[in-house]
Amino acid sequence: TDINDELPVQCGKNFNALLAERRICEACRKLNSPDTNSQYTVAAIAESVGYKSYSTFTAAFRKVTGLKPSEYIKIAAKQKKRDFLSSKS
Repeated sequence: TDINDELPVQCGKNFNALLAERRICEACRKLNSPDTNSQYTVAAIAESVGYKSYSTFTAAFRKVTGLKPSEYIKIAAKQKKRDFLSSKS
């Protein structure tokens, strides 16, 4: 059998869907990293995880996370602030 036939059976997703999830997870990690987030644009992060087109990246990001990259960044920043404040009390 071909891997493209076997993946949906084993994982419930095809190869392209699994690859997109992996790329978006890596983009989320980079967007959450203070080192990466402050130094690079979202477009640069998109390219670093394998997307040549920003619009393709944002479409994949929305499909995987349910959010636009800008919405994700805002939510992540609020969460970091909450985590920081709760660690001080």
